[in-house]
Amino acid sequence: MRLPGPYWNPGDVAGNGHVPPGADLSGHVRMWEGASGVVALAIFEPPLHFAFDLHPRLGLDTSLADDVLSWVEQRRRGIVVGGGAVPVAYQMLGESTLSTEVLESDAARISFLEIRGYVRVERHSVRYSRDLDEPVGLAALPKGMRFRHVTDDDIEARAELHAWSVWGASSFSESRYRRLRANPVYDQTLDIVLESAEATFSATASAGSTGRTVSAISSRSAPVPPSPARASAVRW
Repeated sequence: MRLPGPYWNPGDVAGNGHVPPGADLSGHVRMWEGASGVVALAIFEPPLHFAFDLHPRLGLDTSLADDVLSWVEQRRRGIVVGGGAVPVAYQMLGESTLSTEVLESDAARISFLEIRGYVRVERHSVRYSRDLDEPVGLAALPKGMRFRHVTDDDIEARAELHAWSVWGASSFSESRYRRLRANPVYDQTLDIVLESAEATFSATASAGSTGRTVSAISSRSAPVPPSPARASAVRW
């Protein structure tokens, strides 16, 4: 079920989860249900990052919102960080932190996090979104490069490229990628690669569609050529 908000959609859960069937996620993922279904979601990425979403009709000024963050913070307190356990992209945050992301325009969430003791840090980038009612022009690419969506023939190369990400060593594998592609919310036409004239991949981008817009784009690239802008949000 989609929680109507700007942060997570089913594609995000499928793409970022990619865990083996039957894996125990009780320590990393929790959902809260109400009379109408799922009303809150928290995903803890050990050792120090989390994402959360609540149904907009509930808002953040509720005991449920406090319960969501309390659960995540309890999971974090149970982990002793050290020995290179922090992904490369998060190392500048320090080993004794807990981090999440928030849109700069989301005043309610910013206020909620500040009340809970979170502070903004100088670690941010840009989240892109576009209205599909507007014409979509052709991208200006370097000579010999082209965008295309992946096919069944690209599975091995696409999975291998994932390891060349800003996150450092990746456990993402071909088998995990195959499970992701088998997910009902996966759309092959939104799984894009940047391909050179030599038929090698230098970047990937996957997107989630919500009908009139495409947003929440994440990208990974090999060391050469330089990485495109990575879509995310202001970090707190």
